Amino acid sequence: MHRKLAGLLAVLLVIAVPLGGALALEAKKLREDIIAGLELFVGPMAAAPVAYEEVRVWPQDGSHRVEITGMTSRGGELGYWADLGDLAFSVEETKAGQYRVYDLAVPGSVPVYDADGNRFALLTYDLERFDGVWVVALSNFLELDLLVTDLRFGLADGTFTLAAERLGGISRAEQGADGRTDQRAKGRATALRAEIPGEGALEIAEIEVETDVTGMDLEAYAQLTQEYEALAAREGGPSETDLAAFIQRMSGLNVLPGSFAERFAVSGVRATDAAGQTQFRLDRGELDFAASGFDQALAEVRFGLKHENLEMGESLRAEVGPMGALAPRNMGLVAALERLPADRIWQSLLRTLSFMLMQGGREGQDPAAMNQIMMFMLMGEVLPALTEAGTQLKLPHFLVESEVASMTAEGAFDVNPTSPQGVTGAMDVAVTGLDDVIALLEAEVIAGNQDAFGGLAMANWMRSLARRETDGESRAVDHYSIRLAADGQMLLNGQPFAAPIMPR
Repeated sequence: MHRKLAGLLAVLLVIAVPLGGALALEAKKLREDIIAGLELFVGPMAAAPVAYEEVRVWPQDGSHRVEITGMTSRGGELGYWADLGDLAFSVEETKAGQYRVYDLAVPGSVPVYDADGNRFALLTYDLERFDGVWVVALSNFLELDLLVTDLRFGLADGTFTLAAERLGGISRAEQGADGRTDQRAKGRATALRAEIPGEGALEIAEIEVETDVTGMDLEAYAQLTQEYEALAAREGGPSETDLAAFIQRMSGLNVLPGSFAERFAVSGVRATDAAGQTQFRLDRGELDFAASGFDQALAEVRFGLKHENLEMGESLRAEVGPMGALAPRNMGLVAALERLPADRIWQSLLRTLSFMLMQGGREGQDPAAMNQIMMFMLMGEVLPALTEAGTQLKLPHFLVESEVASMTAEGAFDVNPTSPQGVTGAMDVAVTGLDDVIALLEAEVIAGNQDAFGGLAMANWMRSLARRETDGESRAVDHYSIRLAADGQMLLNGQPFAAPIMPR
């Protein structure tokens, strides 16, 4: 979550990377490394290089104080640049390759200018707290305590404004007996409002971000990063011998963490029109991603998505009409990839990285074409490994609910590159309220809504294929059992199936 404050942290992230070269934290050496970082603009925020007037470093109470004056971002392709002002912070080494950065002093406002020097926008904020531990191996903060309040951004012409009451987070790390590191982080933003005057606004009561990473080998990751960057820096690119040796050394490293989980959630979402009338509101939306077992033979990746109580406002509902009853008020999805061959995937990634290094030294390469080639390479190596490992794609939960109908589904598929669809397996779908959907669409067609005609044809076709049952509340439930065979044949409720061409 700390990467969201680009205007505030871009410079800090840029200059922090070179600290790895100053283990003794000598003032002179530290200053040289910071200047090198500023001039090379390396690091995760390389898209925001900076210029500066002066860098001063001096010892202070067992640490070093750093001051950089007259900082400005360099204009990109469009020529926009920011006056970042003077930045100061303290640095002390906590252990080899890790540095505490604290007591950060920044200006409370950052004006942005266009290529002609006209003020384009203004960012203002109050920095209440900043204390972090930068890890050279990660090129990022392993620990961080951040709080910004009263954040505001606005275009000079008044056509867009963004505000947040509070934006902050805490990240903490622990090292286990096995030498691996676990990291847990939580971030939160409250009372956000984005507005385009004359058109409308979007309000979000709260945004939450939570991450949990276990089993990080920082030394292994540092070795990978250093060797990769050294090879990438070679004039003309590395040789095939260099790459083969690189792959052999990296193959023995367990760089990937044991598990990773992230949750992103929003609550209290409300969109309004120019008159302040509610267009829609959402109680809560959530996105989850998790991966585990990448330090073992077989791994798993899981993905989740849901929203709760999505409602249209009166003005939008009047505009949409009865068709609004089909809008998905609630939705939930969980999908998983199980029995992933972690080691084979890592080996394939290494070979793809090596290919990138080899091609990086050649002129005239089309980046888009290279990305496609690398993707085909990766898939060509990974797919056979997935088959051998018995990898499965599972859909344990799927739900969509509207005012008049609902749909649930669950299924599982085995990766099978020899089949025409690439997978074999089965999925069961159940629809409740299909008759109500058909009745609504028929009424719309009769009323002259031609857009409803295609939906009506699809709904009638679905009803004709269904295996209908009645649930405990005497409601009609239409079932669809879908089977994908190895020969490419699709069966629906036991019969060969081919999707019809629907009318437009």
